[in-house]
Amino acid sequence: MEWGGLQSAEALLMARYFMYSQVYFHRVRMIYDIHLIDFLTKWLPNGRFSTDLDKHLSLTDNEITAAILEAASTPSQPEHELAKRLAGREHFRVLYSRNRKDLDFHPYPALAVYRAAKKRFGADSVRIANRRDQGGKLEFPVLKDDNKVVLSLTESEVLPKLPAIAIDHVYVDGAILQIVKKWLRKNLRNVLDTELEEKEEL
Repeated sequence: MEWGGLQSAEALLMARYFMYSQVYFHRVRMIYDIHLIDFLTKWLPNGRFSTDLDKHLSLTDNEITAAILEAASTPSQPEHELAKRLAGREHFRVLYSRNRKDLDFHPYPALAVYRAAKKRFGADSVRIANRRDQGGKLEFPVLKDDNKVVLSLTESEVLPKLPAIAIDHVYVDGAILQIVKKWLRKNLRNVLDTELEEKEEL
């Protein structure tokens, strides 16, 4: 790219950063991904999409949406509770989100909280979602006016400061959210310290 386009590239990469952090990795969208996977795992034969091409192509969004609605309205169906989360907006709620302060105590604080909460309240009541932005490079060649080629990260004041996207959320069943929040407020530091000590012993 030519030197005059560097600021346009900076703006594009910043917009991409905000789209990922605020839209693609939005905390509500992420928990619905998990609920959909939970439903499909229980609803599909053997928990998987068919590898037979005709069967695979015959199963569209329409069939899956209809199955969710039917299961949500039929308490006797084994997927009823899972479908209600999707159809009735009864999704799990955020208990904990990764933050800079807790990173001082543990390299993976959300994972520590997830493991402790799952152990205390049961695997069916707790979920974790973590996403990292794997795509896009911030370093690319830039042609300056004097025909010298330099690297974008060397010339840009913006791109070296653009953080990597790392999103971690721990979710719990809304029915027990307040109970679990109260437990976490009392035990967060102990959870982080205990988990770290266990890792160091391995």
